[in-house]
Amino acid sequence: MQEFSDKNRRKKEFATVSLPEKYDEEALEDVLEQRMTRFLLELGEGWAFVGRQKEILIAGKTRKIDLLFYHIYLRLLSPP
Repeated sequence: MQEFSDKNRRKKEFATVSLPEKYDEEALEDVLEQRMTRFLLELGEGWAFVGRQKEILIAGKTRKIDLLFYHIYLRLLSPP
């Protein structure tokens, strides 16, 4: 049972950020990116942070993925 509460605590720590009352999306992404290394270590071996705001083309329209990860062994790109 201890492992379950540890995971919940870590999720809460990752999701809880301190931002000014008025902030923009870039400020939020900056804070999340600062915590990325610890998050990737918890995901396990093989995960890499590719970047943020990566453009992709879907049905002729450009879209952006906020955060993009890659698993080197599965050869899989994945948004969170």
